[in-house]
Amino acid sequence: MAESADRLKQSRAALGELSRALERLEGTLAKRKGEKALAAELAAARSDYERLAGAARAVESRLDGVALRLKSVLQG
Repeated sequence: MAESADRLKQSRAALGELSRALERLEGTLAKRKGEKALAAELAAARSDYERLAGAARAVESRLDGVALRLKSVLQG
């Protein structure tokens, strides 16, 4: 009978350890999913930045052209 009680205690202890290990594993997986989501957001932000930087360069170029034309007209 005492042997059965010892096995039950050992089984419960092992189940407790397994439960804690699973919780740690789930936490790690959730963290990695979060990191992947952040990495995807960062990639999207970089893509937006590159697109907007290109648009800003185009606008800058056009404004330079307009400024030169205005200067030419005013000096005229």
